[in-house]
Amino acid sequence: MAIKYLSMNNYSDICEYVSQVIENQLFMKPNSNIAINATDDFRGIYSQIVNDVKKGKYSFNKVNFFLTEEIANVTKNTITSVYSFFDKNLLAPINMPTNQIFFPITFAPTKDQQYDPFIFKNKAFDLSIVFLGKNGELGYIDKFKNYNSDYTSNFWLNNDLLNNFKIMQRNNQLNSLEIYSIGSGALFNSKKILVIALGLDKSNTIFKLMNTKTVNSKFAASMLIQHNDATLIADAPSGLAIKKN
Repeated sequence: MAIKYLSMNNYSDICEYVSQVIENQLFMKPNSNIAINATDDFRGIYSQIVNDVKKGKYSFNKVNFFLTEEIANVTKNTITSVYSFFDKNLLAPINMPTNQIFFPITFAPTKDQQYDPFIFKNKAFDLSIVFLGKNGELGYIDKFKNYNSDYTSNFWLNNDLLNNFKIMQRNNQLNSLEIYSIGSGALFNSKKILVIALGLDKSNTIFKLMNTKTVNSKFAASMLIQHNDATLIADAPSGLAIKKN
């Protein structure tokens, strides 16, 4: 198994490519289970999806949409929640049926431990779209014990990941932000994974990943080498180290 690598000239090309993958997925299976990270870097991707849905290229009417993370101790309608962020930027604009949106209920930790089993019960994700962090994070998964079976866990965001949540905060006091993320098991068991790498600070990480031969529990992205259908999509700056070598 090998990670497929695609280099794109610019961000708009990445957005169009991701939307095309979604279109192809929904052509094959209209009631697909789809999971997408919440991050400021994906605003263009959300907009591309909204535009293409409104143009009639595809529909989310039968899709089961899964949030991959949520802030601790919030309800879904809290203005700073991941749910509210997605509702504003993606779900409401495409009239996504609310009974087909799933998320960690982080106000009750015992229920959070049920989120990944619920995902598995629903035959896992058909398509997951996550970002690559500069330390090899896959979305908000920064490490694992068992990459193919780890469940949801709560943790404090490290400094590198905090910036991805600024869009959901009303202030900059983010040094104590606790979230719940899906575990590596839910992501790894996705039938198809798209990993988006943006920016020069991901360049060395991509080089390391594409030359990785063994799974490293402290380098989350390394589990992709064991996946049957994982594609790494890089913009020009993030792919610089690969081009040089």
